[in-house]
Parts: sequence; C-alpha cells; structure tokens
Amino acid sequence: MDWIRSIDRRTALKRLGSLCGGVVVTSTAVAAGSGESAEPARSNDPDEGGSDGGSGPRPTAYPAAVDRIVDGEHVVILLEDDGRVVDERVVPSDDYPWLEEGDRVIVVLDDGELRFVAPDPR
Repeated sequence: MDWIRSIDRRTALKRLGSLCGGVVVTSTAVAAGSGESAEPARSNDPDEGGSDGGSGPRPTAYPAAVDRIVDGEHVVILLEDDGRVVDERVVPSDDYPWLEEGDRVIVVLDDGELRFVAPDPR
C-alpha cells in the first residue's frame, strides 16, 4: 500500500474542483464548437416537468476573481463580464475552504442564486 498517500482536505478539494471545472468548461467548449447546445433538450410540456410557456431563466456562468477573505469567515468573489466587475458575492469560507485571495474561478448563478464555484482552468 505504499502507492496510497494521504492528502489533506484542501488538496483534495482543489483537485476535485479543478476536475469539475475542467469538465464543465470542456463540455461547453465542445458543444459550442459543434454547434450544439451544452444544455439537454427541455420540454415545455407541463406533463413532462416543463413550464407551460416560454423558457425561464437559465443558469449563467461568470468568470470571477476571489477579491478577499474577511476575518477567515467570508470570501468576497467579484463576478466579471467583458473584463468589468458586474456583481459581488459573499460566501462563507467554510463552504469553499479551497479558495484563496487572487484565485480565478467560474461562478454559476441560477435565477440569481449561487449554484457552483469552480477553479478557472485557464
């Protein structure tokens, strides 16, 4: 069992976050390059769990930067669009212990609610 080495929680979360972020970005890039949507087909039929009219808000991904960590309790993340800061989110540092000041991340919002934070693979 020499090949198994223990890793700390921060390292495990960083690796998991990198893997998840890479999968999201890669699948989006592949779908965009092929002209297909990365979103699965959705039904508007209420009997199939869809809405009865129009499409609702969709999740939106933003490039972002970790601006600062306040008192070790809160992480301030600045969301960007075309290189400009468009929003700020403050999250508990316990929820994202792998985040550090200056980290570049991808943030996914769904109907204004934070759903996902992953390291930016770029």
